[in-house]
Amino acid sequence: MLAALAGMADDVVIENGALRLVLSGDGAAKSLVAKATGEECLAPGVRIPFARLRQDRPYDNEMHLLHPAKPMWFDANRISRKGDALEIGFANEYHVMRVRLTATGDYLAFVPEGTEYVLIDDFGDKRRTEIDGIEFLRLPVRDRAHFGACANVAWDARTAVAVMGLQPEVRIDGAAPEGTSGWRLFSAGTENLLGLFGRGAAIVADAQGKWLDRVDALERDFDLPRGARNRRDPILRASYGFILGGGEITERNADEYIEWLKKGGFRVCMISYGVFAESCGHFTWRKQYPNGAADLKKVTNKLRAAGITPALHIHYNKVSVTDPYVKDGDPRIASVREVCLAADIGADDDSLTLQNAPHGLRTEDGRRLVRFGAELLSYESFTSEKPWKLNGLKRGLYGTPRLAHKRGEYGRHLDVDDWYYFHRIDQSTEIQDEIAARIASIVDACGFELLYFDGGEDVPPPYWYNVPRAQKRVWDRIRTKPRGAESALKSHFGWHMLSRGNAFDSFYPERTRQSLDKYILPAARLAADDFSTVDFGWLKLFLPGEKIPKKATFLANNNFGDVTVGTTPEQIEMIARAAYENNAPLSFVLMLKKLRAHPQADAIMSVFKKYEDMKFSGQRP
Repeated sequence: MLAALAGMADDVVIENGALRLVLSGDGAAKSLVAKATGEECLAPGVRIPFARLRQDRPYDNEMHLLHPAKPMWFDANRISRKGDALEIGFANEYHVMRVRLTATGDYLAFVPEGTEYVLIDDFGDKRRTEIDGIEFLRLPVRDRAHFGACANVAWDARTAVAVMGLQPEVRIDGAAPEGTSGWRLFSAGTENLLGLFGRGAAIVADAQGKWLDRVDALERDFDLPRGARNRRDPILRASYGFILGGGEITERNADEYIEWLKKGGFRVCMISYGVFAESCGHFTWRKQYPNGAADLKKVTNKLRAAGITPALHIHYNKVSVTDPYVKDGDPRIASVREVCLAADIGADDDSLTLQNAPHGLRTEDGRRLVRFGAELLSYESFTSEKPWKLNGLKRGLYGTPRLAHKRGEYGRHLDVDDWYYFHRIDQSTEIQDEIAARIASIVDACGFELLYFDGGEDVPPPYWYNVPRAQKRVWDRIRTKPRGAESALKSHFGWHMLSRGNAFDSFYPERTRQSLDKYILPAARLAADDFSTVDFGWLKLFLPGEKIPKKATFLANNNFGDVTVGTTPEQIEMIARAAYENNAPLSFVLMLKKLRAHPQADAIMSVFKKYEDMKFSGQRP
């Protein structure tokens, strides 16, 4: 049995070759010193309980008579060390938590293993209570010149200190508490719904120049994606030509694409899955690829033979509206919420009545989809007062049968993503693993060395967990691991995979300066704080006089009409120079018909080549 810990007050000292952590016996963090620099990493005079546990409402028989039904935290008030573990007790609570310690020369790791319910009082009607969440590592880390929100690292020219999760299920934060200044609360915790125990976090601190070495050791020891190592790969600085569109590149025209890639000095070519697949989900091969991966491999082999690294752009965490998963009504398509019929409806009715309020139903075009049994239907509007109705029904969508439905039948409001071309999937099921296996087989067969995880936001909540979890389920199935990756959404655990930053969707030439100032340069500064880079693309080649699609005319202060002047060498010079000055890559969408038609295509590509060659030769402009 674990000790009750009552009355213990001796300090607990945990150290390795890089740092020394001191915890007070009454439950708080007192000191964290980086030995290489001798600097104290915690904020002076700030007392924070090192651990705490949460109940979503008080569960103890007497405590719930004292307190209202809302989340309640119980702070650590005693800590002792027993061998390779900490034993932590909590004020006004009877659980004692055991946290296993690992102190290597590179990091301190903390993994909560479980709790014991130790009754200290001998009165009251007690039973073992529930735990809904824990925070097992909490430190008031003083501010430094930089804070990387993804890596959760505070650093300056001398010292870097981080708290990093060891699994996607660990929630990591480094927020500055409201009303305070000069420090951030670094924390690591878990949730009951995702598993409280057996998942941990590590403190990694050292001189700034050695910090990535320490993280590399952590990643190696815990079999994490090798983000620290990959950040040193020169390929991460390389820009890429980006090929989109169904069948846009094949073995037959690959040589012409290679010629353009070389004109631009591009050392990487990224191919979108839309080039070879009809949809994401099943990734059925297009007619231009009759032999599937064998045909795609001929393209990637040609790129490699020309000295160009092949990369893959992929939607990996959702399925196209035209994919068999949707057409066949796979129940693992994610839903926003359930609705329940208040009355029978016939197969031809154009409205229905609900028992539950339709709060939270989507209102955007293309996202108003509900499935009742085998039938998929859409609605035009809903009423916000009783009787709650869905009006303007369209029945039997995507070839599903028009059916009658009974009172009490539940329907699922499907989770259509922000672009309404895709459906999100239930990440708690094996559908993500099925999709990941198909992607991994393509990556391994064709030798793609870099990945772009596009649509990173297209997962159900909790986002901090499902965003990196979906990416890791793909990463883990690839035999030869990528040398790096980009993504449309960042996360803490994703830092280990996403050693390059995201690209932005294309801006029109007239908005080059605005897009740089408002989005790309701030993103580059944030990425640098995380020891990363940002992609200064995606740039597109616009023809002079090209008509701007109607959806783009919402741009504020659009004073250039409904056509663009087209991409110019001067515009590319502006962005390429900014990318060069930030030692960062950029990306450029290649389409043969536009390259052939643009009067300044050769001049534009020569600008790209100038800066790429300088980047890798060390020359200055």
